[in-house]
Amino acid sequence: MVKVIHTEEEKKTVIFSVRLDRECRVMLAGTFNEWNPGTLPMNREEKDGVYSCTLHLPEGVYEYRFIIDGCWVMDNENEACTANEFGTRNSIVRIK
Repeated sequence: MVKVIHTEEEKKTVIFSVRLDRECRVMLAGTFNEWNPGTLPMNREEKDGVYSCTLHLPEGVYEYRFIIDGCWVMDNENEACTANEFGTRNSIVRIK
């Protein structure tokens, strides 16, 4: 799931989150960090099992995926997606 918090600032606050029923190592990768799977860890809220990562991004269209215990997965709560060069799909977030 992606939540964009609109502000008057040049960059918007964007919260990426995924709910999992078990403890995992979860990372975020996308066009905003050159698809580097090791730079954006997602933190887990103990009470509800939601992993999240907050970024501050300028307007634009960004592709992303979650990396859960080494497996690259789409955001199942976000219907916006596009095909990628690996024959799978990337999730998309549009920031206006």
